[in-house]
Parts: sequence; structure tokens; C-alpha cells
Amino acid sequence: MRQKPLSLPKKQYLCSKYPPVISIYQTQNHQLSLLQALETGCWVNITNPTESDQLWLQEHLPIVTDEYLREATDTDEVSRVEQEDDFLMIVVRIPHFQGVDSDKPFTVLPIMFIISDTVFISICKEENAILQEFIKERVKGFHTAKKYKFLLQFMFQTASKFLLHLRKINKNVDDIEDQLAKSLKNEDLMELLRYEKTLIYYITALRSNEAMMRRLDHMRIFRLYEEDEYLLEDVIIENTQALEMTKTSQSIIKQIADAYFSIINNNVNSVVKLLTLVTICISIPTLVASFYGMNIPLPAQNSPNSVLYFLLISLALIFVAVWFFRKRGWF
Repeated sequence: MRQKPLSLPKKQYLCSKYPPVISIYQTQNHQLSLLQALETGCWVNITNPTESDQLWLQEHLPIVTDEYLREATDTDEVSRVEQEDDFLMIVVRIPHFQGVDSDKPFTVLPIMFIISDTVFISICKEENAILQEFIKERVKGFHTAKKYKFLLQFMFQTASKFLLHLRKINKNVDDIEDQLAKSLKNEDLMELLRYEKTLIYYITALRSNEAMMRRLDHMRIFRLYEEDEYLLEDVIIENTQALEMTKTSQSIIKQIADAYFSIINNNVNSVVKLLTLVTICISIPTLVASFYGMNIPLPAQNSPNSVLYFLLISLALIFVAVWFFRKRGWF
């Protein structure tokens, strides 16, 4: 059932305390301030809400439904946009760094934005570095009341963050390549494959974001202000650049992995060839000795130099075997 439009008075809408996972911000006198109540033109940031938080939202922000909360906290949610009569809902896939000690240092998360005439709402499962750029006022020209520009600025920061993560991944891959040049270790190869998997997720997210941006462009909601229209074009260009660079990095990692897998196979083949040659060389004296162990007359079996003859014959046959292997290029 469609929710009623959220209507806030110009000043204050609510004086009760909100849950700690919900923060309300508003730009006042060119500075971002943390509010204790909802006001027109504010930004409501929601992080990993619980069931008790949902009750508060149902009472004070009915536009944020339980379905939207589930979708926003679902890590597999894809980028998309939905236009309703009284609000706009957008899902963006963003890069997220979980720490060097994590099994997956780089991953992708969805973040949902709900834009109405009165408030700008963001919902995400975890705290992320992109929103922190806005909270710490590191983004120029940011204003909570300029909701569509806020959305475009966030998407631009998202594409830039993808590029930043990509540079870190490339540097880590270069370090792994240096380690592999010294000694081939399974841990380094697995780390290389882990980064390749991360880039696949990044490519999927960037493509999903690109499709969502194209739809926003077709909806023409940013055509009211020429500045927003140009910013949307910059966002699409930045996202395309991030996508192409990610594809290039994935191709490089794949080539590096294939090259080292080929080196490993060549090393294994060399060891197998060496062991095969050693086995043949060892079996030659055994073969010669087995003839003289038979209970039949054999040449020089009664000679005092029979052991010397046995060694000379064995060495000659070993030399022939080694020469044959070298001639055929097997060793």
C-alpha cells in the first residue's frame, strides 16, 4: 500500500529522541549541523536499523517501509530507481573497504536513497566512507536542501571511490607479483584470485550503476537546473572511466595468474622429466646386473674384471639414455 506523502512544517517536526542508528543533519549557515528533530530540508541517515528502530520509523518516517529497509540491508540488492507520485527511490552499489584483516578487504554494498519534497533519506547496512565525506564536510557545494544535487554528488564520490580502491588493488597486485617472482606460494596465488573476484563484483556494480544513471537521465528529473545536468554527465563519465579501468585491471590480473600457473606447470613438468631420467638411469645398472644373475653362461662372467665390465656397460647405457633425452629436448 502506498504511503501518504511525508509533510513537515518549515521549522520543527519532531522533538522526541531518535534511535542511535539514525542521524539527522541539515546545512545551516554553510555548515552541517546535527539536529535533534526532523526539519524540512534535512538529511536522515539510517545505518543498519533493527526491529525497534523500524517501529520508530513507522511512527515518524512512514515513507520508509519495512520492505525498503529489507532491500537496503540486503547485500545482493542491485542498483535501480523507482519513481512514485510523492517520492523518488534510488539504490546505488558502492565500494566498501572492510579492513586489511578481513577475508574480503574490498566488497560492494547497496545504499538506498528516498527523496521527497521535504527530506533526503539514506539507508545502508554499514557505515561507509563515502557518506563520511559528506558528514565531515569534505565535499564542496554540498547542501542538504539541494536533494538532487546531493544525490549526484554522492554518485560522483562513489565512482571516485571505485577508482581509489582500484589503485589500492593494483598496488597490492604489484606487491604480490614481486613476491611471486621470488618464490611461488599458494597464499600469494590465492590472494591474486581473491582480487580478481573482487574486480568481478566491482564490474557488476559499476554496470548496474551505469544502467541506473541512464534511466535517471531519461527521466529528466535533473533538467531543471543546468548545473545538475552537467554534473550528471560528469557522473556518467566518471562511472564509465571506473568501469573501463576495472576491466583493464581484471584482464591484467587474469594474465598474471595465467602466466604463473603456466610457470608452475612448467616447473612440475621439469621435475617430472628429471625424476623420469633418474629412474631410467637407476634402472639400467639393475637391468645389466639381472642378466649376470641368471643361471646361464654369460661373456666374461669368470673374468676377474667382470665388475669393471659391468660398470662400464652400465655407464655407457646411462650416457646413451642421457644423450637421447637431450637430443629429443626432453631434458
